[in-house]
Amino acid sequence: MSGQHLQIQAVNETRITVTGGSKANARVDPNEWATREISLGGGVDVQTLARIEPYDPVFVRKNTPPSELVQFGEMDSHVLCFAAFNGVLHHADDEFTFVGICASSPEHQNRDGPINQQLALWLDGTNTITFRSCLPFNMFDQIQWCIPRSADLPIDPTGAGRHLAELRPYEAGKSIFNVHRMHEMISRVAVRGETPEGHDNRRHQLPLKVWELLRAIGYTFVIAYKEIEASQNGQIGQISEAEKVFAGAVFGLTSSQGSNKAQRADADQKRAMFAQHALDSVFQMQTHPQSKKSRKVDGMTAFPLHEAGTQVRDVRTQEISRAQEDQIGELFQCTMTGYAAERRSIIGECLSGAVPGGKGDVLIRRE
Repeated sequence: MSGQHLQIQAVNETRITVTGGSKANARVDPNEWATREISLGGGVDVQTLARIEPYDPVFVRKNTPPSELVQFGEMDSHVLCFAAFNGVLHHADDEFTFVGICASSPEHQNRDGPINQQLALWLDGTNTITFRSCLPFNMFDQIQWCIPRSADLPIDPTGAGRHLAELRPYEAGKSIFNVHRMHEMISRVAVRGETPEGHDNRRHQLPLKVWELLRAIGYTFVIAYKEIEASQNGQIGQISEAEKVFAGAVFGLTSSQGSNKAQRADADQKRAMFAQHALDSVFQMQTHPQSKKSRKVDGMTAFPLHEAGTQVRDVRTQEISRAQEDQIGELFQCTMTGYAAERRSIIGECLSGAVPGGKGDVLIRRE
């Protein structure tokens, strides 16, 4: 593998021109295509599908080791790679990893013979790629790849019928705060009704949206439970519209309207109680009365939680409480894991703008 340092050549108001980058020796992966040939079925020209052309984004299957070829008495390491996803269209994206852009066609790849020809890859720096996408790219859009699934993608420019990677502009997500910060912000704004400071106006929107969604999900579960509770003869039961609306007001999903003043006052009082109690129960936290900081507390689960191995009268109580113990933390962890996986699918930035099926300049870089 050979390489050279990235050099910034010029900077102006509209773009950064970067030259250089690292190159790697590579080969078309014959084992990858031998595995796919079974799923592709008979009569498929695997030799043609395995072709890699200049400007193609190139990938490897995760955990694939490089091959070592003996050339002129020296060991030369090559990256085993592919460009087309024919035969693996129903696989998960995270089974594969982007490695670079094809710099030159493999020698003699148009001739009959084994499909392990050598080529060169650009691993970083600026290069030109074909934007196989359904959407246009603006200058400096981040480029995300996925296995091609959209029906309206531009066809393989070589006419070989290869299913090349689908590219799309990536829309950056919002940061997710830790559970202590989330609990504090929701308590301050949604429960106590405080107005956030100017620099917090945008930052508090995400926690409030999370809380709104949690309340809506909680309401849905409660109504479903009540309908099951009212079921008869194997049929889902019905609860009154007034009861559903009252529950929605308590959950804070609607205002406490109605002709009965006592009912409105009752709903308002229960909504205020519910907001703080539900928030504390979901996050397993309480707000310190003086510092207003959130702190983790025990005893917020439906049943007292005992250490693992402790003899208890009913093990079901521990199963329920352990599911409650870190429910919100696990939810955020799942969200952040998914967000991280998305970020790993970004291959770089579009430097020139591009139309679907057209070519454009990219700065290759990974998260």
